[in-house]
This record gives sequence, C-alpha cells and structure tokens, in this order.
Amino acid sequence: MTEAQTQWVSQEALAGLAGVLGTLGCLHVNHPSDTRRAQIKASVVAAAERAGLTVPPTWIGSLPSGARRFNLGSPDGIVTKTLTVPQIAEGDHYVRPLYTTPVVDSDLDAVTTGITHLQHRVVTDYAVRAHTIGTRTIAVRIDAHTTAGRTDWRATPESLTYTPITLPTAVEDALNALVQGYGLSYAASDLLVDSHGRWYFVDLNPAGQYRWLENEVPDLGITQALAQLLAGDPERPRRNGLTAAA
Repeated sequence: MTEAQTQWVSQEALAGLAGVLGTLGCLHVNHPSDTRRAQIKASVVAAAERAGLTVPPTWIGSLPSGARRFNLGSPDGIVTKTLTVPQIAEGDHYVRPLYTTPVVDSDLDAVTTGITHLQHRVVTDYAVRAHTIGTRTIAVRIDAHTTAGRTDWRATPESLTYTPITLPTAVEDALNALVQGYGLSYAASDLLVDSHGRWYFVDLNPAGQYRWLENEVPDLGITQALAQLLAGDPERPRRNGLTAAA
C-alpha cells in the first residue's frame, strides 16, 4: 500500500476497534471516549480549577503580543509545554523529546508558527506523580537533582529519587473529583510543590505509565490496585446496559 493508504487503513482499524470496545457495558479502564476528553489540555486546566486544584496561569495562542503580556505577569518566568504528544519522530530511528522548556521574551515571536501552550513557571521543590485507581490514590514524590530535571523530571531520569507520599486531603479530594468528573477509572496526574509547600496541578494522563515507579519502589502497589479494580464488584452499573461477551 501507499503511505496514504496505510494511514487510512490504520485509522479505520483504530475506529473499528475502539468503536466496538466502546459499546461493551463492562468496566473500562478507561472508556475510549472518556480518554479522548481527558486528553484535551485546555479542558483539563479548566476542569482542574473547578475541582479545586491550583493550576499555574496558562496561555494558549499564536499572537506574540498576547504571549508577551502573559510573560510580564509571571514573576518567575514562563515555560512552554506540548498539548499533544511530547515527542517528534525524525527519520526512522531518532525520536526528539519535547520536555517542558523555559522561554524568554525573545523566543515569543516564534508563537506565530502555530498554537503555543505557555504556563507560568513554578519554582519546584519536588514533583509528585499521583495515580488514581478507582477511589484509591497512590502517589510518589519525585526529587530531581539537576536543573533540567527540576524543570521537567522526564529530562534526566538518571538524576531522580522516589519516595511514597500521602497527598494533603484537600488535594486528594480535588484530584478525585477531577478524575471522576471525566469518568475515568485510572489516571496518572502530575503535580508540583514549591518551596512554600504550595501544590500545583500540571497534567492529567488517562493512560499514564507507572511500571518504572514500581521498579524503583517495589511495594508501591499500583498493579495490585488495578488488579483489584478489574476483579471488583460484578454488580457495578454497566455503561450502556450491555454485557461483554466471554
């Protein structure tokens, strides 16, 4: 097939698979339509604030004048972040990662090349990865020991240390409200804590990876919690009143 035909066939396969699975009235972790809604960053920012979480001021646009006004309002500068996939495939073998990156005023003319996502920079003491599994929350404190890692811990994974942590009750309750509001049974959320102990929500991932954390913290229990969720109450309400075939 040509490249265009291959792309079309791939889209057809995804639509068919997700469409059929989405009709089943079983427990979904997570339902495809809920996953898609929870991947729209602008919507998540607004929903997180409504749920009671603190989100760094956020700007999405393509006008340098607006970006500069946004920059002037941030005492600690601004960063740019992706709205979709945090990487670009260049060629057959090289993947260019796109981490959270500080930007300065002279960079902002570049926003005319496309829609850009900016946030006020949080001077981070440590980061937290919180996993919501049903009604449970399992969280890990992530300490980065490099400058790049404190901006985005994904940038220098070899510099990180991990410690289980309990979220403040208000943060956990707000996070649960956000996740449940999207109808998700599982989500991984990223939070930042500054030197004053203020908590900031920065991302929601309805399909967030976690296994590397269990390699670092073997008793974390995320896999066990997911297994318990999947083997849970058989009388739980079905999404469409349907049942899955064996």
